[in-house]
Amino acid sequence: MSQRYFITAEATYESLRERLDSQLGYPNALGKSVVQTPLHAPRDSYRRVLLAVDDGIVGYTTIIAAIVPLLASEAMEELDEATYLAAVASASQGGGGGVSSWNDLTDKPATFPPSAHTHVAADITDFGAAVAAAAAVSVRSDTVGSTSYIGRAASGSATSASVWKIRRTILTSAGAISSTATATNVAWDDRLTATYS
Repeated sequence: MSQRYFITAEATYESLRERLDSQLGYPNALGKSVVQTPLHAPRDSYRRVLLAVDDGIVGYTTIIAAIVPLLASEAMEELDEATYLAAVASASQGGGGGVSSWNDLTDKPATFPPSAHTHVAADITDFGAAVAAAAAVSVRSDTVGSTSYIGRAASGSATSASVWKIRRTILTSAGAISSTATATNVAWDDRLTATYS
């Protein structure tokens, strides 16, 4: 039995959890989800959620299949075991480290009435630039046998230009991910012969 380790933002984690629950028929009769809720998941110092996926669990292939596009889009990052364990060792469980109650918090205002609120896009200083930057990306994909390639570059980049970041994923005959690696600053046209690490 082996494990793979990932880290991602809470919104991405929650979206993945909801998608997997739907695909795998959860929550079950006991109200349990296939993946623990973000409230109970460990987080790193940047509040990103840490996730370990055991190849012995029900739905492993479905889970990994849902994670592959997140890795390709860089919404999720795969970690090696040592990095994951170090992050978990210093991680907080579900909501962050620090003090455990409001009364233990020092230098707080006398009143701090929390309230739900929303913002329009105009309130967010770099909203337009962030949307434009996200939209200004070319994505290509290709599958050769049991190997898939997903490349990203600035919108309009030539496939022959050495500006692509390409993630190569190799699947086993059973459909599980055997390995993933990335090549950067390479031409999409050279994806089959590029050096991946």
